[in-house]
Amino acid sequence: MTTNNGVLTDFSMNYTDTEFPSIENAMSKEDAENILFDAKDYSIVYMQNYTDNTREIIPVYTIDTENINPFTGKFVDYQNKEITENASSKLEYSDIDGHYAEKYIKELAYYGIGFEGGEFKPDEKITQKDFLALLMSINGNDIIVLKNNLEQANWVYRNSAQNSIISEDERDDDAEVTREEAAVYMIRAIGAENYAKYNRVTTTFSENPYLSKEKGRRALLQEMYNPNRREYPVVQDAEEIFDLCMDVFDPTIDEIFSVEDWRRTIENKECVIVRENGKIVTLYKWRIEGKKLYGNISVNLGAANLLYDLERSVFDEYWEKGIRTMYAWINCSNNKALKRGPGYEREIVKARNVLYDTIYKKQ
Repeated sequence: MTTNNGVLTDFSMNYTDTEFPSIENAMSKEDAENILFDAKDYSIVYMQNYTDNTREIIPVYTIDTENINPFTGKFVDYQNKEITENASSKLEYSDIDGHYAEKYIKELAYYGIGFEGGEFKPDEKITQKDFLALLMSINGNDIIVLKNNLEQANWVYRNSAQNSIISEDERDDDAEVTREEAAVYMIRAIGAENYAKYNRVTTTFSENPYLSKEKGRRALLQEMYNPNRREYPVVQDAEEIFDLCMDVFDPTIDEIFSVEDWRRTIENKECVIVRENGKIVTLYKWRIEGKKLYGNISVNLGAANLLYDLERSVFDEYWEKGIRTMYAWINCSNNKALKRGPGYEREIVKARNVLYDTIYKKQ
């Protein structure tokens, strides 16, 4: 159901006819807690805490929960099959020593993701069923791919269909997966298929668009243009920039760069800022790929001309270095995150029935 207008967009239901066992001999809640706490250790994770309409990131203690069979006291998976402590030891391979992917294969095996039988066969092509089974690990499932196991195959395809990764008509258990198909399945698995369907909007200029005579509001910005307002932040500003982005953007929707990411960005001189009264109020981040300038993030809590100053000063600088192409694709579900580009017409594109994106096309 969409959050903006309450329209029902999808509905599904499934059930299984079964007879539930009696709970007469089931262990108590306290006994189950003792088993869990004896076997698992606490760890610290960072989580979002909302109080009085404010959000803060705080460290909390957590424990990895597991399913416990109420009759045997054993840890079990979602199919009520016992999970043994040495489950990952089943994933030892005799054919990966020295292979370029050995490290990553072993890391997956450590978390219970891989193939039974003692061989990984790293240079062989993978089947559709096996690839989708491994892809299910994205959702937190420990997957040991079993050979010729129809029950597991049906579970894999059922869950893949529920997650819109593949349709029933596309099922072909033993078909080899091409790189193109693998990319499609992975994009679907992270819920980004609608974004992948967008045509990238790239514009190449023969003349610097900022130097053309503007009209209306942008004419005022041209007259007020002052490239000297901008400055490159220093590494110590990374935390302030991170906090600014966390306040402006929605981390459940938008990609939020970490403090360490911002430190690298600052060291690479790929962002500029404006300060007012000692605080960062305007930010523009970009990256260069080949002969293209990609505008990543812009935030402006000050006057409109401040962001114009940053964007134009960056583009003017790279224009002198031979850059002639600008590219932008942004999410503007948060009005504060709205970005603007020179000589562009705004087009709102509905995506995934919930998010709204803005693509700028040259007029």
